[in-house]
Amino acid sequence: MSPTILLSAVLSPSNLRANTLRTGILTAGILGSGILGCGADDDALAADLTDAVADYASWGQASGLEGIFTSADGTHGPHVQIWGDTAALDALSSGGAFPDGAVWIKEGYSDDTGATVSGLTAMMKVDGYDEAGGDWYWASLDPDTLEVKSGGAMDSCYGCHQSMDTDGDGVVFDDVL
Repeated sequence: MSPTILLSAVLSPSNLRANTLRTGILTAGILGSGILGCGADDDALAADLTDAVADYASWGQASGLEGIFTSADGTHGPHVQIWGDTAALDALSSGGAFPDGAVWIKEGYSDDTGATVSGLTAMMKVDGYDEAGGDWYWASLDPDTLEVKSGGAMDSCYGCHQSMDTDGDGVVFDDVL
């Protein structure tokens, strides 16, 4: 039975009273199946991202954007530094699409020395996660533990990136290289 037909049958006036107790089960089933939301387990993605970025400071940086530089808009801090995992850097250098699992991480700083990290954000490509958001899982991380403080299909992240992104891949800095 299609999700639409199932939902219509369950919510029809004749079945509504009978199905009141099933609302929690229906909601859990819909969310778990991906009919609503992004279709992926954000808690599992948060754990995957935390594991993936454990050694991010040893990752490479995009040619031309090595080290700390002035932020284009200050959203992540007046000064930033960006690292990419191998998949992200390979796609950037080849001009290809960012593959499933590619990760970018950005440290934000209040000054150009990078003495204090004021913010740590990441974006991880997850095929089929959130088509409207470019299939990126967006996250704000704790700079000390690297655990995800907030993450998911964050419209604020994607909206800002898309407003400055000229090639539609969700990554802003690659458009200026």
